[in-house]
Amino acid sequence: MKRAVPTFRARPAAAFTLIEMIGVLAIMAIVASVLVPNALRSMDRAAVRAEAETLAALGEQTKLYLKVNATVPTPANWTTALGSLADLAPVDIATNKRAMARTYLLDPAAVPAPRVIILSSMRVGLALPTAGAITSAAQFQELWQTPDNTVPATTSWGGWSA
Repeated sequence: MKRAVPTFRARPAAAFTLIEMIGVLAIMAIVASVLVPNALRSMDRAAVRAEAETLAALGEQTKLYLKVNATVPTPANWTTALGSLADLAPVDIATNKRAMARTYLLDPAAVPAPRVIILSSMRVGLALPTAGAITSAAQFQELWQTPDNTVPATTSWGGWSA
């Protein structure tokens, strides 16, 4: 008697199909497109907050320098003068964490200057005025009265761009 040979069906291997893989990748791309901009914005906010704290500390160091030396640092020596009080290297004072230069401005209205502004930008493309760019008391006053995180309404000195 002849027996029928049993036919075995091979079970398909446990794996993802191409369609399933494309679907998963599409979902991951959608999630990434939502999360990445929020993460970048959050990192930018943290960097701006850290820079504001650094500028506040530099302002306190300037006050301490004034108290000790009876004068404010000059634009020529401000990084070394504040660096010695803040235990920072002059290059760390002259530039922020994004390697953008800070600017030190003295009020030209009085000698010795009663007011000092330390400017910093966290955005590429915002050209800060240099130490010699503020030549009049009106320009300094306009900059002094400009709210934080904004650009002055008029740009009477060269190099300032929004």
